[in-house]
Amino acid sequence: METQKNSTIIRILIVDDDKYFVFLLTHKIKRVLQILSPEMKIEFIHVKNENDFYELWEKDQNFRIVSMDGCLTGSSLNTIPLIKKIKESSDSLIVGCTSLLDEPREEMKKAGCRLVFNKDLIFKDFIGFINEIDKVLYNNLK
Repeated sequence: METQKNSTIIRILIVDDDKYFVFLLTHKIKRVLQILSPEMKIEFIHVKNENDFYELWEKDQNFRIVSMDGCLTGSSLNTIPLIKKIKESSDSLIVGCTSLLDEPREEMKKAGCRLVFNKDLIFKDFIGFINEIDKVLYNNLK
């Protein structure tokens, strides 16, 4: 996390091949953080495939959050090596997103994802996640 003149910059890496999902996710995160923490600034970096991920990761591992798609190409879980690489070499919070059912989600958690959202329901799940954060913030203000 970097700071600039009374503001915090959070760098988020999104590893996903679905440009529409990336657009929706970045928009939603920006909107929520503007409400919860207006002083916080966000920098999004997006890579679409494994090669781009490894090329970037060699140069830069300074990400607070990594959003990882479970299936970068095809319809099978193929990002476990990437998740393990992140877990071994950084303290980034890894959040998995996949349309795959329960077993692949559990594999993503075992590999290092702290949370794994259902990609088809992420915005419903995301609202619940934000509500939990809001409860914590509210309790700290009492």
